[in-house]
Amino acid sequence: MILGLTDLNQSNIFVDEDWNIKCLIDLEWACFSPSGNDSSSMLAIDLISNDDYEPLHKQFMEVFAEEEVKIGSLIPLSPILQRGWEIGTFWYSFTLSSPMALFKIFYDFIQPKFSRTHDDPASWRITMPYWTFSALGLLNTR
Repeated sequence: MILGLTDLNQSNIFVDEDWNIKCLIDLEWACFSPSGNDSSSMLAIDLISNDDYEPLHKQFMEVFAEEEVKIGSLIPLSPILQRGWEIGTFWYSFTLSSPMALFKIFYDFIQPKFSRTHDDPASWRITMPYWTFSALGLLNTR
């Protein structure tokens, strides 16, 4: 596991007169992620276009599946990865390296699987229970 400081910038680093790091602040977006899932190996989520990325993902999945066949994988992972792409869980891993990109991931890659627009009433019914604990109970009080 790697501790990722996903919002690290110069204003969050305190140094002494010899430029030795003395303190890091503003760590609310820090998270642990699996090795190899650090920010240096991840794409900048706010720069990803689904139209541009989808053909690359498709090509990767084809090669990945071919390699699984070549090595005789007992538990093929390509169907699992493909399903994650189809239902949107693929995008969750990006939030591990960039939690602040969660809104883009939700609005651009996950919500469209359930609702065509941000203003679709169905979207609000789907997301409303996540606003607060007992959200329905709050609406039923008079």
